Amino acid sequence: MNNKGFSLVEMMITLAISAIIIGAAFGSYTIIARNFQWQSDMKYMSQTARDVVEMITKDIRNAGFRFESSSVISDPVKIYDAGDALDRIEVIYDETEEPYKRVKIEYKLKPYSSNSSRNRLIKIKTDITDPNNPIPIFESPIADHVETLQFEGTKGSCQEGQIVYGCGKADVLVTPIRAEFGTNGRSTCSDNALKIFDLNPATYWDCSGSEYDNSGNYWINLEFANDVRPTKLVLSGSLGGLSGGSFDLSQGEFTTGYQSDGSYDLLGAIEPWGKNSSIGMIFRFYRESDNGNNTEGDGYTCVWIDNTYCEVGELIQGGGVRSNLDFGDRGSSPNHWLGANVYSFAVQPISTMTYNLEEIDGVHDHYLFATSSKWLTIEISDRARYCDYSRGHCDLTDGGGRFIQIPDMKIYGESFDGTIVPTEIMVGLIVRSPNEHGNVERSHAYSIGNYSFTKNDKYLRDFYTTSATIRNLLYQSQ
Repeated sequence: MNNKGFSLVEMMITLAISAIIIGAAFGSYTIIARNFQWQSDMKYMSQTARDVVEMITKDIRNAGFRFESSSVISDPVKIYDAGDALDRIEVIYDETEEPYKRVKIEYKLKPYSSNSSRNRLIKIKTDITDPNNPIPIFESPIADHVETLQFEGTKGSCQEGQIVYGCGKADVLVTPIRAEFGTNGRSTCSDNALKIFDLNPATYWDCSGSEYDNSGNYWINLEFANDVRPTKLVLSGSLGGLSGGSFDLSQGEFTTGYQSDGSYDLLGAIEPWGKNSSIGMIFRFYRESDNGNNTEGDGYTCVWIDNTYCEVGELIQGGGVRSNLDFGDRGSSPNHWLGANVYSFAVQPISTMTYNLEEIDGVHDHYLFATSSKWLTIEISDRARYCDYSRGHCDLTDGGGRFIQIPDMKIYGESFDGTIVPTEIMVGLIVRSPNEHGNVERSHAYSIGNYSFTKNDKYLRDFYTTSATIRNLLYQSQ
């Protein structure tokens, strides 16, 4: 029987070999673990960037969408350029029709750590169906370790401050900041003409009693905060209902040559409807190229897709332009309505009328829709009528011209406020790895939009850029 064990030399050799094997195994494990962590972080950055961008671009493409029955979205996209890495964006669109819901979506970065070295991308959703009572829906982080978030909006070749067709905010409600009555007669008319534009049908502009005199011409000069190219007018019905009574719409709203004396009647009016209040007003829009007796301004700019009506970009000083309408012959029954000519707006007895100011009839001085200015004039062509029921029905009369009244109206157009509502948004972001890698610092330098990013550290980084077309706004501008 051999009772000899391992010698000391043999033991040392065995331990040395074991240490080498264990060290090699540990080294292999470390390399594999680091490689796995590297691959894991690269995958994290790639997936984060892709998922975030897809989510943001989906909302951007929906910006400005609204159901036909809902109000216009004046600012469907807002980009807040912070001048650093932390841009943010807000988009607004209609989410559901029944029940109706309009939402605002916001994306922004918020510091997660106390030293602001780590940002989280936050998505905020708010119910703004009632703009005066916004209801928060959620505020949730959707990505971590996002270092830079950039947005850049463009609209073709448009530049901020340009007054060029298609570069303004299209189809927006434009409300005057000043409205001033004028006349070359003896009327004084002290009522505030801005009541016409306050969106409250219970208020209206009135000139009656001792302030009104049936002489001369009348006008109201309007001033807007920005240049405006008028495209649409929504004109409320008459103020006849203020007198009480009712109106039978089944009789129609047209006047008819009913009496032997040639007067015109409204068969639908039931006394005392319209007995002591305005039924109708005839006016047109006018834009003068310089200050005149019945207009004001410093000229208007030709803003159209070509030179059909004027030279595009020209500041016109000399002459004037009128509303461009052609609704056919109004001079005979049953379509006669207070003698309005084909280039005038007429307040209807009941119905709200919508006029497309871009209708083209080829009359050279009726190209108001192709001009932009801060000023616009309402030329009052004919005073309002009222109902005389002495013969049992509404006989339209001016009674010697007792008053002029104008109900609510809304003017829509392309507004040039110096900013651009983009039709395409560039989305860019930089994502860093959760973990440091390696022993040597890496140099990172990226340019995204108008922001330049530089960093030297041991983190991995990836950047991603794409663009999204805001389809609703693009189609509206064409």
